[in-house]
Amino acid sequence: MNIIIVDDSKILRQRLKRLLSAVPDTHICGETGQISEAIELIKNLTPDVIILDIQLMDGLGFDVYDQVISEKYKPVTIVLTNYPTRQYQQMCDQRRIEYFFDKTTDFEKIAATLKEMKSNEPKTF
Repeated sequence: MNIIIVDDSKILRQRLKRLLSAVPDTHICGETGQISEAIELIKNLTPDVIILDIQLMDGLGFDVYDQVISEKYKPVTIVLTNYPTRQYQQMCDQRRIEYFFDKTTDFEKIAATLKEMKSNEPKTF
């Protein structure tokens, strides 16, 4: 499972990479804190999962999502934010973003969510 992390905090990206290193068969294929770089990375690497912060230095993570998601490409998106407001939750719901996590209280849920996704994948023999 290839993952791109979009968060403007380098410390948080490092923390996420440590957390996800314990999840089997996951690979961080890219990371950035800027909207334009995120769009390019996602378009070029087409990850299975995007971990996306809402408030970035140069705009909203929704700008990234809206530019890369299409009828043909819809990776699992995990929004991870310090601003778990009802407004942002509704914006996620409107976009059918699957996961909306608070950085403070839900951080560990990311690894559990990815493990669950892996366990639900069809087995090939």
